[in-house]
Amino acid sequence: MWQWVAMISMTADHIGYVFYPDDPLWRVVGRMAFPVYAYLLVQGYLHTRSVWRYLLRLLFIFAVAQIPYMALLKTLEMNVVGTLLISLTVLWAIDKLSWGLKTAVIAAAAGLLLWIPFDYGVYGLILVLVYRYVRTYWAVAAHAVLTLILYAGVPIQMFSVLATLLLYAGALPISRQVPAWLWRSFYPLHLGILFIWFTLQIN
Repeated sequence: MWQWVAMISMTADHIGYVFYPDDPLWRVVGRMAFPVYAYLLVQGYLHTRSVWRYLLRLLFIFAVAQIPYMALLKTLEMNVVGTLLISLTVLWAIDKLSWGLKTAVIAAAAGLLLWIPFDYGVYGLILVLVYRYVRTYWAVAAHAVLTLILYAGVPIQMFSVLATLLLYAGALPISRQVPAWLWRSFYPLHLGILFIWFTLQIN
């Protein structure tokens, strides 16, 4: 069920950003998307049979989505799947590598996210780590503090904390109900459809 929440709220966010920039309600709904994707990334990591295949899938989605992402949102930053890809690499490094190597990977990941503009960037990485290592409602508090610090000038981002509260309250089942092909293709697919829709409207 949460997969549907992630996809629908993300689509609403992008529709609001592109077509209704003066209506904040679309963006408020859209604040649900990234926390859910980040939480499901952690759950996927904990249950996957092959982290390498998981990484390769994210890399492929990231690459396919980048051009429609830049075209639709008129940006040069890297799309959010890149942030999730880097975050997944950090999760793997923390669990599998020695202290020296894992420290190097974490530092490299943080440096990359600070040097190259990625959607959600370091905020996204830290939130993934919160979902991995902070238990129960302390994760809600950690998410709120993280948002207050890194998004101090963007008060609408505080609505994202609601997603964490609902996730840890067990408001909806986590079990997958979306076909794998749709879940994996939805991000680049919806960007492409929205870009075509936008192009047809301005012509």
